[in-house]
Amino acid sequence: PLLRLWLQGAFDPRSVDVGQIALIGVWINSIAAAPFAHIQARGNPRFTGLLHLAEILPYLALLYLLGQAFGLAGMCAAFALRCLVDMLALSARAFGWRAFPWMPFLAILILLIAETMIAQYYTAIWPLILLSGAAMLASLAFAHRTIPQIARTAISSMIPIMSSRP
Repeated sequence: PLLRLWLQGAFDPRSVDVGQIALIGVWINSIAAAPFAHIQARGNPRFTGLLHLAEILPYLALLYLLGQAFGLAGMCAAFALRCLVDMLALSARAFGWRAFPWMPFLAILILLIAETMIAQYYTAIWPLILLSGAAMLASLAFAHRTIPQIARTAISSMIPIMSSRP
């Protein structure tokens, strides 16, 4: 709905599906940036290089198969799946499976997928705005939980509501 308002209807509605799926992949890929940087900073660029090499052939096969079956939206889904595999492998290597905040990540992912699916069949804007707001709040909670304590304390001291000082 916001895209229709912004472009005043001068766009192909099929592009919305593609954009929504691609944005989920971009969101997952942005989460993968932290473990990627952590691995690089710890002096282990070999792992990330080998991981990306190992992903090439399955990714190309998935691009072809999903592209044939679902067109451009399928290719975006292949990208999102590659980003998910990449994020999971990098997070496991950088922090271990137990240290990754699974519940907030899964909650946000479910909200984003639900929003994408609802947008396919429901034209009212309010449910989408509510789901977007919930995804944003969950993303903020995820970011707050994953940052180091020293950064969390510094941020809390800058925001009067979160600060315990009068």
